[in-house]
Amino acid sequence: MLARRSPSWSFCRYAIVVAPGGPSTSVTEHKLANHASGSQLDPSVRLVSAIVVGSRCTVVLTRPFSGKNADYYTFDVAADGTMPYLYAVGSSATFG
Repeated sequence: MLARRSPSWSFCRYAIVVAPGGPSTSVTEHKLANHASGSQLDPSVRLVSAIVVGSRCTVVLTRPFSGKNADYYTFDVAADGTMPYLYAVGSSATFG
């Protein structure tokens, strides 16, 4: 899961969730709720590649800088410079 922060880390509202599986790797986007999975969004990311080596999965995604609407994060290249993120690992392929 990659969760992009809101102005406060106390609540991250947009997440990209990757369930690794080689050719069957799935990617979903979510508007997170407070201490809950929230709601799944219509896809705006495109999975370019997913490579599994041992226990590590490397994924390459593309997505427009501008979010589809207010539920999606809009990346501001000039202001962001760096991208703080939350990386989380789960014990199953199910999110929520």
